[in-house]
Amino acid sequence: MRQTCTVRRWKERGISTDVYEAPVEVKCRISMGRKLVKESSNYGSTEVVADGTLYMPAGTQIKPKDVVLFGGLEYRVIMSQPRYDFTGAENHVEVTVGRA
Repeated sequence: MRQTCTVRRWKERGISTDVYEAPVEVKCRISMGRKLVKESSNYGSTEVVADGTLYMPAGTQIKPKDVVLFGGLEYRVIMSQPRYDFTGAENHVEVTVGRA
């Protein structure tokens, strides 16, 4: 993984805006390309257009509401899913992002 991005993890909802933890730089592989995905929430699921997928190292903790910055643009995490190899060990984490 030769590319890097900056991750700001969502902490809480403030009075008028979201509050994030300090930014952290993470190695990744970025694959941009639009696709239709389902985003789940407390109220069901909706279809949204994702702008790309980031492949991050195994064990990376990232979740919806987190923000990823790269290429001078800010993206919102739509979903994050660990991927496993044939032995059952976590191989990497796929993070689907959309424009914030």
